[in-house]
Amino acid sequence: SFASLVYPRSRFALGLFAHRFPKFETTKDIQGAFFNCSGGTLDTDTEPYCQALVADTGGVDRVQPKEQEIKIGLWSAGATLSVRLGRGFSLGFSGLYYSFSIDSTNLVYSTFDDPFGPKDPAKLDLMSTQKGDDHAFAWNGGFRWSLGSLVLAGAYRRGPSFDYTNTVTAKVAHVGECRPEQDCSSETVRFKVPDTFAAGDDVPADCRLIEAFG
Repeated sequence: SFASLVYPRSRFALGLFAHRFPKFETTKDIQGAFFNCSGGTLDTDTEPYCQALVADTGGVDRVQPKEQEIKIGLWSAGATLSVRLGRGFSLGFSGLYYSFSIDSTNLVYSTFDDPFGPKDPAKLDLMSTQKGDDHAFAWNGGFRWSLGSLVLAGAYRRGPSFDYTNTVTAKVAHVGECRPEQDCSSETVRFKVPDTFAAGDDVPADCRLIEAFG
């Protein structure tokens, strides 16, 4: 959804706006694909990495089954100003406030005891979560220059950055240094929306102008 309010004058215009992006929600149930593994075991640097059990499965390894749930929300609000500077040249600038949230869970199940069997809910190996609520400020600007029959325009948008926490926890079927219900790792992850730049022109169809873009 999007809402805006504009106050236009002869030489300038002011605006306010708010934008709620569609909320992203998804769930996945991954049974775990099988593949022929030709690399070393997990403690080597040779890819693709193999689990030690391939010695008993004729070289066939398996992606561990997973259950995933992801929820991401984002909305923004801001103000904008555009000004006519004369001789067909105009500038525009906007300042934006963003609010970001993520709530994601990834459950990984062990298949070490039965490599070819179905996912067993009783053999939960690891749980990773991605959670956070963050806010950011960003801006964008642009210009428009009218040169008779030729119009040039350009714009730049600074993308916001958001931080969230990624935590990996060992569960009942985990085998390794982490004990069950112990956090194996917890780190702050930065999600960066890319910066963007755009430029273009508007040329009448009967104008004999050859353009090349490289």
